[in-house]
Amino acid sequence: MNKIEKLAKLVLLDYLELQPRQSLLLVSEVKQTQAALAFHDVAAKAHLELLSLALAERPNGEPRLSAFSRNSIQTADLAVVILSKLDNESLNWLRQQNRTKVIVFAQIDDETVLPSLETDHRQLRDRSRKLSDILTIGRALQLTTKEGTSLKMSIAQNRGSAEMIPLLPETYFASLPLGRAFVTPVINSVEGEIILDDLAGNRASAASTIALKIVDGRITLIKGGKTANELRRRLRLAGANARTVVEIGFGLNDRARLGNSAFEDEKVLGTAHFGFGRMSSGSKIPEIFARGILQAPSVTIDGKKIVEEGKVLFG
Repeated sequence: MNKIEKLAKLVLLDYLELQPRQSLLLVSEVKQTQAALAFHDVAAKAHLELLSLALAERPNGEPRLSAFSRNSIQTADLAVVILSKLDNESLNWLRQQNRTKVIVFAQIDDETVLPSLETDHRQLRDRSRKLSDILTIGRALQLTTKEGTSLKMSIAQNRGSAEMIPLLPETYFASLPLGRAFVTPVINSVEGEIILDDLAGNRASAASTIALKIVDGRITLIKGGKTANELRRRLRLAGANARTVVEIGFGLNDRARLGNSAFEDEKVLGTAHFGFGRMSSGSKIPEIFARGILQAPSVTIDGKKIVEEGKVLFG
């Protein structure tokens, strides 16, 4: 069994705990044929039925989920999506699913599967669950870095969440590799300054830091070079109220590495990430249009330090 087949088996039987009578849909780019075949082989050996949709790229290179694709996903019990450049509208739609469990990959090849195959999933599950519980119980969070980040917020009104194996019953969206815990802060409570190291998914060889000023939960000032301009562009295109800090999360996977994909960037052990976007009407799950990555933070919750300069202290 090759690496991609091992990952397919891990996803179908362990992450999703797929049962024989459940329906499974695989949505992928045409160029991910090898991965699609691996999932079909694993499903067939386990006597599971798997249906496929192959999406062609749009002219700008970003696949968009069509009405047919969305309807197909909503009618399945479980869905696996393999798309390297999924647009924000489609990605936010997937995040807000509350019927179909969805796992998303940027791409699958022999290199990108390693963080998932080499992870100690029992240790990662314990670490993720513990931090999710801390975020659920916690009320006041403070975050600082040596580079000048100094931020405070309330997290008293929302439950912490985690992406781990197997997926929690209340988790309907996860991206691979797994391994993060996160929470939506009380929206108007976030105050201070953030010095971001980069944007998640940025592949620039010489990314510059981004300085943000946060007042009443909103970005009021963005300073920096090309990377800062990219953040301004993304938020401007997203429209009104997209400058709100709607998520703070922490990477917990010691096998994840920066620079492979936006999904992997946010899972790197010892990092924090911020989601910038807006709360959508009728949903408790925010729309996120950009994520910023911060390395080696120190984090205190209700007066107790849980991370010190990127070192996890809670287990």
